[in-house]
Amino acid sequence: MFSGAFLRRKEAEQNMDKTRIIPEDGQTDGAEKHKLIIAVVLNLAAAVFSAVGTALSFQKNGMHMLAFYTVDSNIFAMLACFVYAAFLVRRLTCGKKAPAFAVMLKYTAVCCLTFTFLVVITVLAPMNGLQGYRMMLLSGEMLFHHLLSPGLTILSYLLFDRVPYAPGKAARCGLFPTIVYAAVIVLLNLMRIVTGPYPFLMVYRQPVGMSVLWSVLLLGGMYGLSWLIARLRQQRR
Repeated sequence: MFSGAFLRRKEAEQNMDKTRIIPEDGQTDGAEKHKLIIAVVLNLAAAVFSAVGTALSFQKNGMHMLAFYTVDSNIFAMLACFVYAAFLVRRLTCGKKAPAFAVMLKYTAVCCLTFTFLVVITVLAPMNGLQGYRMMLLSGEMLFHHLLSPGLTILSYLLFDRVPYAPGKAARCGLFPTIVYAAVIVLLNLMRIVTGPYPFLMVYRQPVGMSVLWSVLLLGGMYGLSWLIARLRQQRR
């Protein structure tokens, strides 16, 4: 009699524990669903802002827009946020967590857009005097590419995302698109196919030492930034 009552009590406690824990796979509770819905909305909004900014940039510059890191990073972020939002919707409907590649795509997009934002406010805007910040952050496609899309992408990451890898390994992923862009755009500058488009990329208009210094500062800064972004949202083991 006492044994049966004890077993029933233990079974009831186990059932209560299951309702408190959100499993990695399986149905999620109400609070978790609300968080996922907000995350989906933020990611889709960020993707839409990137798309709007890209459309405006295309109207203004045509395919030459692809020479700009800002545009390339926003196109990448648009795709990454759409993919990640799709897997969040799957989590809502099926309970399956997003795969590591989707999480890392989003993380890499966050690194690129954070880098874009910081370069704008610390380098590009000051080059244009007092009106530089208004021009770089609030005008035309730059409102979307420099402010709205980076802001929502970073916000959604800080609120909801977790990086599945150690900061050093994750930072290499975050740095990779910037290395590819730098290699391609510097080569195009050396071949005189593209000029700039940023002052520090005009390698044939500045001393070699200055180009090397800019490369070390920007790529080193990007790696450090990517490491910090991963460290801030390290997945708990």
